[in-house]
Amino acid sequence: MVKIAFVLSAIDPLHGAGFTLDLQVLQSLGVKAVGVPTGILPQDPSGVRDAFFFPKQWVEKTYEPLKGIKPSGLKVSVPGNSIGVIRTLLKRVDGPKVLDPIIWAGGRRVARAGTLRELASYFDLITPNIPEAREMLGQDLPPRPLCEALYRQLGVDVLLKGGHSQDKTDYLCTSGGVLLLKPDEIFPYEVHGTGCLLSSAILAFLLRGRTLVGAVREAKAYLVEQYRRAIPLGPGKRVFHLS
Repeated sequence: MVKIAFVLSAIDPLHGAGFTLDLQVLQSLGVKAVGVPTGILPQDPSGVRDAFFFPKQWVEKTYEPLKGIKPSGLKVSVPGNSIGVIRTLLKRVDGPKVLDPIIWAGGRRVARAGTLRELASYFDLITPNIPEAREMLGQDLPPRPLCEALYRQLGVDVLLKGGHSQDKTDYLCTSGGVLLLKPDEIFPYEVHGTGCLLSSAILAFLLRGRTLVGAVREAKAYLVEQYRRAIPLGPGKRVFHLS
C-alpha cells in the first residue's frame, strides 16, 4: 500500500526548497505527498527577499477538503499560521513525524524558536541546523554537546545538521547515544534547500520501513546524488533539479 505524507511549509517560487520541493522529494521516493502551503518566501538564488504568511482562515479552509485523507506521516518546517492544523494532524497521524525547524530564511525570521520548541516534543525527529539548535536551546554550545543538550531538553530524537561547521559532520542523538555522520563528499558549491530535501527524504525512508539510522543514512546518500545534479539559475546557490 502506498504511504501518504502530509506537508506543511512555505512555498519557494524557485522550487528549490520548501513546500513544492518537499512534495517532489517524497513522491520521487515512492510516497504520495499532500499538504497545505503556509506562505510564500519570494527569493532568487542569492537569497530570500521577503516572507508572506497566509492567514489562519486560509490555511484552515485549504486543509478542510483534505480531512478525509488519513496520512501515514507528517513533515512540518515553516508553520506560519497553521498551528491549529498541525495540532489536529499530530492527533491523526500515527506514523513518523518530522519537524525541520526553520527559524531564519535569508536573514529573515520566519518562525519563533519558542513556538518550534513547544511543537518539537510531539514529533519523532527534529532536524535543526546549528544556529537553529542554539536558538531553540538558548545556549551557544559546540555541535556534539549542543545536539545532546537539545535531545535531553526536548525528549525527541535530534539530527543536528552540520552544514554550518567546518567539517560538515551531522550528529544524530537518540536514546541509543550519539552517532556521528561524516559527509561522504564535500562539494565546491552550495545548493539551496538541502535541509528541506534531507528531512523530506528521511520521512520517506521511515515510511518505507527503514530504522531511523537507516533512513538518515539513505537520505544523506540521496542528498549527495541530488547535489551532483543541482543546477545554477543565476548568481548565488545552485538549486536542486530532481531526476
